[in-house]
Amino acid sequence: MRDLLKPLAGDPNVYWHTIVMLAEQDLGVLDEVHRAECDRPPGSCRTCAELDRAWVMYDAHDLIQPSGCGCPDCIEIPYRSPAVGVRQQ
Repeated sequence: MRDLLKPLAGDPNVYWHTIVMLAEQDLGVLDEVHRAECDRPPGSCRTCAELDRAWVMYDAHDLIQPSGCGCPDCIEIPYRSPAVGVRQQ
């Protein structure tokens, strides 16, 4: 992993996009494997609950920055009206 990330350290946009992508992939595998083997009733497994909480963070990230690109032109805030900060006359 270090060999993959070290060359990207000079480009924060690529570095952070790569970290988020890899973490999301790893979380997806963990989620899939755990849920396939979890025999506890819904709501009673702490691991399932923590996985759900982790996905909330990724869902929020995808709403704010769906492309994964870190440049200001690509960051989206869907709940903010385009008129925010524009004075109505």
